[in-house]
Amino acid sequence: MNGNMQSEKPDVIEAPGRIIQVPTSDRRVRYGTVGTGLDLGRLVWPKDYHIFSSQAVSVHEMNSQLPGRPNSTKELGPAGGVRKNVLRTHPVEVLLIDGVENQEWRKWVEAVRSEERPRIILWFESSRRIEQDREGPFSKSVRKKMQLCGYRSCSWFLKAEDYGSALVQDRVAMVYIRNNGQGNLPTKPTPMGLPARAMSNCFTDASRSASKGILHGTGIRVPRKKFSTMPSGEANQKPAYL
Repeated sequence: MNGNMQSEKPDVIEAPGRIIQVPTSDRRVRYGTVGTGLDLGRLVWPKDYHIFSSQAVSVHEMNSQLPGRPNSTKELGPAGGVRKNVLRTHPVEVLLIDGVENQEWRKWVEAVRSEERPRIILWFESSRRIEQDREGPFSKSVRKKMQLCGYRSCSWFLKAEDYGSALVQDRVAMVYIRNNGQGNLPTKPTPMGLPARAMSNCFTDASRSASKGILHGTGIRVPRKKFSTMPSGEANQKPAYL
């Protein structure tokens, strides 16, 4: 294919607005988030109980990245400075982790009793971590240490564009379930078959819906809600999906 033919194709195709139904229940989830700053988890579950957030940047910087974000019960700062007994003082059912090394948050799990540990831990990393054997998601050492903490695990390879993202991005999700010897491990969310989104609106409700679907195979369910893919606010004078 020559250069002229390639230039005639649009880089990004924006789809019309639509309503996405997410199957849920009325249960409210107690959850904590750990990450490098953006902390989209609090947008995924705005009516659930966001007990704490541990982010690598200041609250002021987080608010400037995504205006209108709700506050968590406790803003703890970077994971490296959080006290080991955080899961005892701020108990959660679900721990959502994005881009933070296993040893940074595993010490929280190891420091508390089994019944105080989260039922579910979701650890998201770049797909490049697959080949990192020392402390990456597929490390034998990490797997054994999480087993000693009482967790079964499975891994998912996810393509962001399959869940409505404007970015072509591969992610690895490690799913840890506190081992009670019952039930099957959750399966990967089914790709949503949504059309591409415009790059000016990367944070769509479609990607939020995919995150909600993650917990359905784990026994924890979240409230029913209709998500609109129409913009609901502005950030830096541009439409934003909040």
